[in-house]
Amino acid sequence: MTNIIKPKEEVRGFPKTSKKVPKMTSVMITPQAINVIKYVFLLMMLVVTINGNIVLHTSFHVFGFNLFGSFNS
Repeated sequence: MTNIIKPKEEVRGFPKTSKKVPKMTSVMITPQAINVIKYVFLLMMLVVTINGNIVLHTSFHVFGFNLFGSFNS
């Protein structure tokens, strides 16, 4: 009587003789990465908008007149 030796399987359940699937991490963008990019973009837009309002608020005062029509002494 001989013992039948079975090939060991990896922890994931795939046998070691299976072909390795190449990882396409550089090509595929996960939904989590899309959300991160979206929120970073929105945060950048918010910062630019806040800074833009400050810059526009200070740059629209010309000789005491606001370019929107109100007079500031």
